[in-house]
Amino acid sequence: MSVVQLSQTYEPDQRAIDIVRAADILLLAGISGAGKDTIQKQLLQKDGYHRIVTHTTRQPRENNGTMEQDGREYHFVSFEQMQDLLERHQLIEVNQYGVNFYGTSVTEFETAKNMKKIAIGDIDVNGVEVFRRIASDNVRALFLIPPDYATWRQRLSSRYQTDQEFKAEYPARRATAIQELEHALSVPYYHFIINDDLARAVRVTDEIAHRKDMFNQHDDEARLKARELLASIKSDQPNVTQLK
Repeated sequence: MSVVQLSQTYEPDQRAIDIVRAADILLLAGISGAGKDTIQKQLLQKDGYHRIVTHTTRQPRENNGTMEQDGREYHFVSFEQMQDLLERHQLIEVNQYGVNFYGTSVTEFETAKNMKKIAIGDIDVNGVEVFRRIASDNVRALFLIPPDYATWRQRLSSRYQTDQEFKAEYPARRATAIQELEHALSVPYYHFIINDDLARAVRVTDEIAHRKDMFNQHDDEARLKARELLASIKSDQPNVTQLK
């Protein structure tokens, strides 16, 4: 079977499931511009965390003048290597984006467990759903959001060198944000974190990582904020040529 066929029907085997169920896991999801990567980097400076490094078939890119490195941003593999990982059930989950594949390996969780650390990863809502399905008792899922629509637009636009590039990309970013927010709000297991103050967001995330997966009033308030953000993004029907 090809890597495409394998990815479409892939399920982890029992060994992989047992390893995930034995690990302590914190998964960070959220719309683009919410600050997932920044919060993850802050947490990794503390003791007790092991970063989940994803495997991907895409080529390394340059980010802010620095080239991505194998084993740091991603494990960069060929399509043949990705196929081999799938055939040997070395992945927990796999997703296809465009022509490339992204998968999370069993080894990352085995390493975290052996080191007695929390496995932390920046992952999309589809990946989170897989982990929650096979190991709901030890997977804490967080969904990060910016404080409001205006902040989100500003953070997104700052990623592009020109206004024209932002205008071209915005409709797709908006559609993805709506899809992800709708999904996260439709399930009960996300802790929503409002990233309006980085230090506070890191502190709250760290607290959730080290406690039982219990919810409180702050979770309800953040979920309400997420609904408001979703409504604001949905109400924006951009004519791309008129974006400011």
